[in-house]
Amino acid sequence: MKNNSRSFQKFVNIAEQIVAKIELMHSTASNFNTGVPLYQKEIHTIQAIGNISGINITKLAKYMHVTKGAVSQTVKKLVKKELVRKSHPIGNNKEVILELTDLGWIGFHAHEKIHKEMFDLVRNHLGDDYQPTLEKFIALMTGFIKLMDESSSK
Repeated sequence: MKNNSRSFQKFVNIAEQIVAKIELMHSTASNFNTGVPLYQKEIHTIQAIGNISGINITKLAKYMHVTKGAVSQTVKKLVKKELVRKSHPIGNNKEVILELTDLGWIGFHAHEKIHKEMFDLVRNHLGDDYQPTLEKFIALMTGFIKLMDESSSK
């Protein structure tokens, strides 16, 4: 039992290191070739808008698993930074859709490049048969998230 406890503690320590690194990434801004400081939630919002043509605030919030209020605040900042614009579909003045500006597309493509470089690092580290390892990791992390959800609801 003592070895199991040590293994679990090691797992918790590694998880805490991952969380600390993610928090650091989210607390610092990068410009993604735009000349404008962008935080992780902002560049990921840009990514979602660029990936889903004609998306509105409601669909964006659902896609990003955040509230409409949270995504509205981020979009407001991105509009002010001239990375996103709001428009109306033809014939519908009620609905507001989100689009990237030219500057927004520059950030989008710079972020895509970073993700490709990260993927290449993972693939090179794991070798050509990387897919099964990634699938196992995804299953493990998904299970861990479910455990966290269950323990937080008690």
